Amino acid sequence: KLLRFAKDIVVRHLLRAEVKFSRFEDEPTHVGPGGHDFFSSNANRVLALVASLGEEAKSVLEEEFLPLVPLGFIERCADENAWNAHVASAMAAAYRITGKRAFLRAFNVITEELERRGLGEGSLPRSRDFPLRESWVAFFICFAYLNLVTDPANIWCQSALQGRYRSPG
Repeated sequence: KLLRFAKDIVVRHLLRAEVKFSRFEDEPTHVGPGGHDFFSSNANRVLALVASLGEEAKSVLEEEFLPLVPLGFIERCADENAWNAHVASAMAAAYRITGKRAFLRAFNVITEELERRGLGEGSLPRSRDFPLRESWVAFFICFAYLNLVTDPANIWCQSALQGRYRSPG
């Protein structure tokens, strides 16, 4: 029932949209004090498509998203490490569904830059000008690698089937 609800939302608000994706470089950035800029709207759309439609998302990813794939790590004024790691998650999911090497190349460029910046610390600063270390970066990097090899929903389903997952309450 919940998956059907999610699929309905994606179909209604994303697949029927005239413009589904934008250039990553043109995504709005956070302005002003406080707040966060962790999430790429394009990455959110791709991850929602893949999570709700699976293989059915292939043609949309190839025809409408592939031409917009970033060629490298994208600089952001805030949270650029987490934001780019989030983009890497979408690249991994798109590659897993389509097999298109351009998605894998983008994934590799982003994760190699994150690795270079990480210097083995276990977490990364939010951005060059904000040295506080942030767990979102680590989460999105792990999520990106997970998306590259499997559908994260499969892990939950397998755990539930094997009795390792218990619903709260």
